[in-house]
Amino acid sequence: MFPLKADDVSEIAGLEGLSPHGQDVLGNKQRMAARILFYSCMLDDPIKGPNRFASIIAVNPSMNRQMVTTKRMDVELRRMGLSFYIPKVLSESCAMNEENLEIKDKKEDCRGLVSQK
Repeated sequence: MFPLKADDVSEIAGLEGLSPHGQDVLGNKQRMAARILFYSCMLDDPIKGPNRFASIIAVNPSMNRQMVTTKRMDVELRRMGLSFYIPKVLSESCAMNEENLEIKDKKEDCRGLVSQK
């Protein structure tokens, strides 16, 4: 069994904004997913499995940064009244839809200044 400590999970996922109960629930789900991924890597190739698992886990921070950057870019472009094509795979993975976006003032651009239209 692959041991994951609570500290490891909170560092990976950035759980600091959740309630303690929410952190426990999400942490348990992440530990379960990590164990399944580890077992899958080990079943596929017992010798290279741990390295493969580490490589997959190492991609997570980059993916999270890309998700945040893509969401911010989409919100700011919408505020400026510009349209920009974001591939479906990125918009789905970043949960970018009208319900999830909070655009308070469409006249305001990313620097807080009034856009010249």
